[in-house]
Parts: sequence; structure tokens; C-alpha cells
Amino acid sequence: MCIKGIDKLAVNQTSEQHARLAACASGNSTVAHGWAACRAMEQAAEISIP
Repeated sequence: MCIKGIDKLAVNQTSEQHARLAACASGNSTVAHGWAACRAMEQAAEISIP
């Protein structure tokens, strides 16, 4: 379950758009959501950022 319909907005979007969308999900935790989205995409792609 997703509040605000964020899951529907993410359909057919690029990784960059996903990160921006995640950052906008909650005004009081913009950095945390954006960072978490990027980290999740890195792990899914098995990429290690130094």
C-alpha cells in the first residue's frame, strides 16, 4: 500500500525520475527518501559506489 499514489506515478519512469519522486514523497525527509531510493537502485543493479 502506498500513500499519495506514489506507486502509480513511478510506472514507466526512469531511475532518475524514481529518485526524484522518492525525494518528493515526504517534505520532512526529502534527503532520506532520495538517498534510500538511490541506494536501493544501486543494490538492485549490484553496483558498489566508492
